[in-house]
Amino acid sequence: MYGFYLFEGSFHQGGGGWERYEVGTGLDQVKTAAARYIREGWWVANPGDTCAVRVYRGGEVEHEAAVYPFTRVKVPGFAWISFDDKGRPVGGEPEPGGRHEGTAPLDLWGAVLPEALNECPGEIEVTIDWERMALPGLEPPLLPEGASLVVDHAEGTATAFGHDLSDEEHDDLTDELYDDLSDDQVILTYGSNDTL
Repeated sequence: MYGFYLFEGSFHQGGGGWERYEVGTGLDQVKTAAARYIREGWWVANPGDTCAVRVYRGGEVEHEAAVYPFTRVKVPGFAWISFDDKGRPVGGEPEPGGRHEGTAPLDLWGAVLPEALNECPGEIEVTIDWERMALPGLEPPLLPEGASLVVDHAEGTATAFGHDLSDEEHDDLTDELYDDLSDDQVILTYGSNDTL
């Protein structure tokens, strides 16, 4: 089996939810996906979402790290936001003299910050201390581009398939595998994946 990184940004509640994944062998690919997910601000309206990086070796999770405890976010007009060890945001008070000064905390997190995130997504600063997170490097063989995976979250395993098949054979096999997936399993491709 192969080595690869897997970023997951997801939220599930009451039978619904969404998942964003990035599968790759380059740490820069995962860093970009994590920063993009955080910049989108899902954490404001969905406390308790998953934002994590997993390192797979030989088809099994060797290391997992929550991203939020290593993250700081700066939204224009607000103080820096950091996260506690459970991923809950801390800080983010309106800056003195700004248009949101004096906003009640409930309104701040319920409406004002989400609106501010939508108004200026390109101006949101995200810093993640990847050095302190200390993710281990990958060991060969590395997941080939074009591969797909059946990831089993409960078992902490991933089985690669499809990189040596024609597109038609790959699609047929994917359809067969979808029929047998458990609730803890998902099929992902190398690169970006969004599921609902």
